[in-house]
Amino acid sequence: MSITLLSMLALVGCGRNITESDVKFAGVGLNPDEIGPLPEYYGGLVELDLLNFSSGGLSLGAVGFGSYEEIGVDSLSFQPPYEMVYGLAFVFDDLVPAPHVLHGTIGVGPSTADGDACWTNFEPFSFLMASTVELGSELSFETDDGETQFNFGRIPEIYPPNPQDVFVYYSQVEPYRPVPLLHYALQEDGNYEDEIIQQSNWKPGASFTMKFGGGMPPIEAPVSSIPVPSGSLEAQSVVLPNNPTALSLSWVGQARNSLGEDLGVDTWTSCVQFWGRPTSAGEEGQDCSQFLEPEEEVSSGPGAEVTVDRSGQMFTGPWDTDSGELTFRWAVPEGAEGERVTLNVRFLGPVDRDAERYLVQAVDDTQGGTRPPLECDVRRDIDYVFDESLLDDVGELPVTLQGEPSSNLAEVSCGLVDDGEFVLTQEHLASALEYAHANGSEGAVFYFSRGTELNATLPDVRDQAGFRRDISPVKVVANSVVIGRLWVDDADSLRPEGN
Repeated sequence: MSITLLSMLALVGCGRNITESDVKFAGVGLNPDEIGPLPEYYGGLVELDLLNFSSGGLSLGAVGFGSYEEIGVDSLSFQPPYEMVYGLAFVFDDLVPAPHVLHGTIGVGPSTADGDACWTNFEPFSFLMASTVELGSELSFETDDGETQFNFGRIPEIYPPNPQDVFVYYSQVEPYRPVPLLHYALQEDGNYEDEIIQQSNWKPGASFTMKFGGGMPPIEAPVSSIPVPSGSLEAQSVVLPNNPTALSLSWVGQARNSLGEDLGVDTWTSCVQFWGRPTSAGEEGQDCSQFLEPEEEVSSGPGAEVTVDRSGQMFTGPWDTDSGELTFRWAVPEGAEGERVTLNVRFLGPVDRDAERYLVQAVDDTQGGTRPPLECDVRRDIDYVFDESLLDDVGELPVTLQGEPSSNLAEVSCGLVDDGEFVLTQEHLASALEYAHANGSEGAVFYFSRGTELNATLPDVRDQAGFRRDISPVKVVANSVVIGRLWVDDADSLRPEGN
């Protein structure tokens, strides 16, 4: 015993002197500030999102769709707000870790128990970790009065003849309908009364009850099922969050107009709305709680003409401000206790012009260019080239492709105390900026959201072997999200502070 003790003392005495360091050396573990809590396990994810595209340079690619057309007056409707309701649901036959973190539309921020807090996730990606579950032909949410409803359709709607590779999920996208569509209907007593033709699909503060009929997939499909309806248990309802209102950004430094042109250096404030412009310290501020009209310009001289800029705003990131700070301000709604407030900043990877999604078939023509192939062209003469219809008028990639929308290099997620103000700094973004700069990031998008959630109890699952499985709780989340683009000149502009 004494020999062992002496040996230990000798070893301690031979230890090298050490000093503290804020640098993580290779092979010595993770930075303690970036270690999150252990994940909780759930039997699936049901997500409802109200998505408000509140700047120029955005496409549906910002929320995971394969579309690169800019959202604006030429694509959706004659004026903003450009909003849609999106639903996505995966239910599994086993409990899996944090499906809302792995498969959600936006990143999940850390707890705000000790105040505002942020963490960084690098190239987030995950496979499904269990077999999916059939709930019936659709999954729906509805208010008790029947005036608000949103239905998720099953994918696939019809099982293919050979379903051996099928997995089932539920999804739906609709334009935002804030109020029901009504008409006067003749009643039996001869009077006319309002009657709902089409329900609204999102109502802030409403209690949304989840419903499904239950289903049984084909026996050949590798899919489990809940063969009984949701009504066999107590109703499960999630309260929809308030929409972010009066959201604004303030900073000191340069600002840009809708075309990305420099407006000069000043103290700026900009309402986070599709239309509008940054106002400097010497100008009258805008009321961000009100709908902003597009800017009008009147030409000088005889026959003056009025032109209206209907393109969306561009916002400035902390990397382009003099102080390295960007201040978010918002209105705190009454009765919003328990709602999550989250800010996500996502850095997008470079656009790969050789990626299959950007290629089209082409054949060399006699003028030294290319043309689309015809039926009579020989297959070996057909090549795949970059789709130049994606380029703008001067042959450059459009702002919607300022970064590959589907390539999330790094995402900073901040859980915010709902006090109406948060200052985003270079320090919050330091790790993400370093990674984005090193990997050639070409764009950045932010997501500001209010959210609620429910741990729902569902009926037991019948798995593919016929066994009964308890997969509750299932995570149900509802988010009202404002999306905006932060201007990025190139990867060098994302160089971390001090480098």
